[in-house]
Amino acid sequence: MLRRKVRGYDSFRCIAGDCPQTCCAGWLIEIDDEALEGYQKETSAYGETLRARIDWEEKVFRQDADARCAFLRQDGLCDMYCHLGEDSLCLTCTSYPRHTEEFENVREYSLAISCPAVAEQLLATTQPLSWETWEDDEIEEPYEEFHGILYEKLVVMRESMIAIMQDRRIPFAIRCHTMLRKVNAMQEALDEGRWEACLLDAKAAEDAKEGVRAFASLEDMHVLFRNLYALEPLSYMWRERLLAAEHLLYETDQETYTHLQQEFETSQPDLFVKMEQIVVYFIFAYFCGAVYDEYVYALAQEAVVNAYLIRELWLAKWLEQDKTITIKDMAEIAYRYSRELEHSEENLECMEEMMDGQILV
Repeated sequence: MLRRKVRGYDSFRCIAGDCPQTCCAGWLIEIDDEALEGYQKETSAYGETLRARIDWEEKVFRQDADARCAFLRQDGLCDMYCHLGEDSLCLTCTSYPRHTEEFENVREYSLAISCPAVAEQLLATTQPLSWETWEDDEIEEPYEEFHGILYEKLVVMRESMIAIMQDRRIPFAIRCHTMLRKVNAMQEALDEGRWEACLLDAKAAEDAKEGVRAFASLEDMHVLFRNLYALEPLSYMWRERLLAAEHLLYETDQETYTHLQQEFETSQPDLFVKMEQIVVYFIFAYFCGAVYDEYVYALAQEAVVNAYLIRELWLAKWLEQDKTITIKDMAEIAYRYSRELEHSEENLECMEEMMDGQILV
């Protein structure tokens, strides 16, 4: 079994009661069968309380009227953890925000930026994202209909994409354009069945010298921003946040919008480092998933669009707060965006389909 793990994965620690937006509220927590069996057999004095707070039919923890887990105390701590210790937690609670992507004889591990602590850590560091790779003795049964050749090409392409995005000698918009042009060439080759040539075509596209989309047009960004309304809102305030941001950003003219962008970039020296981290995060976590549907370009484009849409929400927050914004503000926007997108399979699929229909290169 080959394993890849984002650096910092093992050192992550939950900040528990200090978390500004706990993962124990807002969505149902599924309980694995092994944990359910343990809860059923719990013989301590806490056992009856434990079992009463479980929906045994749905295999989830019950919630209160505010969608908070029944075990979440007012101080932000887990009542079960406090009574029974860490070993009592189910797989969902012990794994999040750790994210796993599974392929035939490969496991890839990353940290989800839907977690406030992960989002702030990602945006606060200027060190490029990296990961470690190793093999162990575990052997897995082959996946049915797994396209191993395509997966290998996707891994090679992903390495090239990340190398392009992390070359900070080059302006960020040019990096995005170069990377997307390269992946688009791969997509075209795959669509035409030219498997062996797809990486060669992509290399030629990378070397081509063409005009660069700067992602600065008010009209273009407004169109991309409105894609967010097609997603099912998971929190009741999300749509209101989008409407407020849209009003601040796009009810103006191109000259004013461009000036605001430039002023914001000047006020945030590490802005494009932060955007780079977001793009690379999404590329590492999701790009090789194209082995299952061949939406190669859509996933690459989505990574770039996510970074630019988060940038737009940062810009709106900066305007809202009299042209000031903190790293905690930026992390909050990033993790809320991630929760709306990544915590819904329907939203992920919807965004992928929209990106498949829009070509930015």
